[in-house]
Amino acid sequence: MDKNILFADLPRGSISTIIKDRIINAIVCGDLKPGDKIPTETEFSENLGIGRGPVREAVKILVEFGVLEIRHAEGTFVVKEYSSKLMNPLFYDIILSQSCMDELLEFKIVLYQSLLYLAMRNASDEEIYQLQNLCQKYREQMTAKKPDITKIFKANESMRRYLATIAHNESVSKINEIALQIAKVSCIKAIEESILKERTNDLPDSYEKDFEMLAKRDKSILVERMDEKLALWEALLQE
Repeated sequence: MDKNILFADLPRGSISTIIKDRIINAIVCGDLKPGDKIPTETEFSENLGIGRGPVREAVKILVEFGVLEIRHAEGTFVVKEYSSKLMNPLFYDIILSQSCMDELLEFKIVLYQSLLYLAMRNASDEEIYQLQNLCQKYREQMTAKKPDITKIFKANESMRRYLATIAHNESVSKINEIALQIAKVSCIKAIEESILKERTNDLPDSYEKDFEMLAKRDKSILVERMDEKLALWEALLQE
């Protein structure tokens, strides 16, 4: 590890924030790798000529974010495995910055289009077939004589999670988990509006078209399909 990255002269600003950012940059650059032990509070303090308080605060934030972990009697280490805590900062930032439903729907459509594109590249025919089966189960819940919103939402969530799985891209799959949390309220509202307006086949029909396109691996109509999908979501959520 190149300690110059961590122990360079301090610029003006919050010392704890500077140390936090330096640790993150060291991880991004590969100077700190998963499982590596970071310098101790004493090492930071002596090399930077500062008190231990700001170092402790920086480490505390990164532990809370799931970037670092403290092993008692051993030290502080870069985590080796993914933690759901890593989603929290981005999750809260997106929630707090949402200004309108338009932006939320655009966020959803961009991610959904990416999942479809990756699935076209990476999914097997059998995986796409299983996705189509999940779509059928979603339709059955949507068109039941007495629709149960909770069951419909769970069927939708299972379908969207499996799409992310067969995209075979772990990073995008993790972002999808954030999107599922952020979009939960709008998804339930779309289900409720579909039932209220007696349009319970609209959403299943739309997903079915998407997955037929996926089965044919026809990228040429991907943008057209997303325009149609976005228009449907807007019709259900913004009228």
